[in-house]
Amino acid sequence: MGCPTSEPECGVAQNAAILLRFDRYLLPSTAIRQSIRVFSGSEDVGTSLLKPEYDLLERVLIFRQSGLLQAGALYTIEVVVPTAAGDFGLRAFDGAPLAEGDVPLRFDFRVRQAPPPSADDEPPRDPVPASPLASFTSCLGGSCHSEGENGPRMGLDLSSREGVFGTAISKVARNAETGSKTGLPLENAPRLGVGMPVIDPSRPDNSFLVYKLLRRPENLDDGSCSTLYPSLGVEANCTATRVREGERLREWFVRGEGMPALKYLPLSGGGVEVQDPALSPETTRGIQAWIRAGAPL
Repeated sequence: MGCPTSEPECGVAQNAAILLRFDRYLLPSTAIRQSIRVFSGSEDVGTSLLKPEYDLLERVLIFRQSGLLQAGALYTIEVVVPTAAGDFGLRAFDGAPLAEGDVPLRFDFRVRQAPPPSADDEPPRDPVPASPLASFTSCLGGSCHSEGENGPRMGLDLSSREGVFGTAISKVARNAETGSKTGLPLENAPRLGVGMPVIDPSRPDNSFLVYKLLRRPENLDDGSCSTLYPSLGVEANCTATRVREGERLREWFVRGEGMPALKYLPLSGGGVEVQDPALSPETTRGIQAWIRAGAPL
């Protein structure tokens, strides 16, 4: 534990959350309470109900406590590895099961006796933007997602509340119309991506828009590999990891360019000017927070 167990401040807070970072994007249907075991002494002595929350952008799975851990107790965490179809356990979005690696999948931690838990002991949450439509400014104009002579690209209008509500909220993305039925948004499709809504309120991990943003690493990386969870650290090659996983997303179900697309403007003297309207990491995270909050308009 790194400190003497006799010390009352040794260990984690009673309301400590469990944070796990992965090198792959998870299959959302496996990011559930049953994918980890938390117990003290015996698997029959469990902990209070854990509430999972998947941060898709950072590939971090957070289990928040709904109660308090026992002060001074020693707990064990075991991350479940599925061995057969239908087993509980974590899988990547393409179905690949969690594999053993350098980080142990079973480890212990002790709960401190004092001081009492506080809100400071809980992992942070991104604030919900006051004006979510402002986040989509880079996706508008030209032949992108606003009303124009030929209508918004792919039928997606992000220029107004009415446009977002009518073309994005709980509406199946055109590139996700790969199932046997059209126009039917799916919560847990047999294959991730089939029937996926553009925006699934409260479910950024089931929102096609977020995966389109992931296809552009520039939306997440300001060059510093910044993270909302500094205690977890990040990979030394975080940008390369995002590029690699973005390519896997493209091969699996996120076709076409990432959002927002590069813009090519003709110059009067010939040639073109290339503009990169990538979102800032803060804006991208704000979009995820807005969707998780229910995508209020």
